[in-house]
Amino acid sequence: MFKLVLFLFCLLNVGTSFAYVENNNCTSAISCLKNGLEDGNFTCLMKACDTYKSPIGCHEVGVKYKKRGKDLDAFEYLKKGCKLGFYPSCNLVTAPSLLPRWIRAGALD
Repeated sequence: MFKLVLFLFCLLNVGTSFAYVENNNCTSAISCLKNGLEDGNFTCLMKACDTYKSPIGCHEVGVKYKKRGKDLDAFEYLKKGCKLGFYPSCNLVTAPSLLPRWIRAGALD
């Protein structure tokens, strides 16, 4: 069910080229997301976000960076996902654990 919802969301919101190319070479947002989510290919997810402006790609890259303990990189990619309109990214980007230290320390007060 999740894959169907993901496909429909991408179909409506991301890119117009839907060619799938083997060997993890992605030529569209859909093929990058497919390779990234099914094969665990981090490079494809980054390409989906950076090249094709896929909000789901940005979200997934942010989540993977968070799991690796790279909070600043996670914050940047989740912020991109939020700016592209993906609500779950907005929820995560405002989580206290992801906010930069200078914001948490009250430097903006």
